[in-house]
Amino acid sequence: MTMIEVVILLVLLDTLLGVLVAMKHHSLKSSVGRQDLTKKVAEICVISIMYLISTLDKEHFPPDLVSTLYWAFAFFEFTSIAENLNLLGLISDETLHTLRIDNQDKKTKQNIPEKKDK
Repeated sequence: MTMIEVVILLVLLDTLLGVLVAMKHHSLKSSVGRQDLTKKVAEICVISIMYLISTLDKEHFPPDLVSTLYWAFAFFEFTSIAENLNLLGLISDETLHTLRIDNQDKKTKQNIPEKKDK
């Protein structure tokens, strides 16, 4: 599997998990879904254009640069996937903290109340 395929797979997985989070927390809205889907389609377009340009012009887009950009996309998708898994209750807040991921913005977007410490 190539790096571009991995990144696109991560984008699709993140999208699916985002929909599941919205369904779980009863915040599924077509306007938000359209906006998020537009972002994901744009992301896939940028990745695809990067791939096409890098295959046609290796002088100006060396493989190391393209690989670094793919890894950056993969990192941000991984972060979002971890946040979604947390909001679905599949990984703990402690795990996110260990990974140094703060999902407060995503909780606010989904209108999810903060857990109270015991």
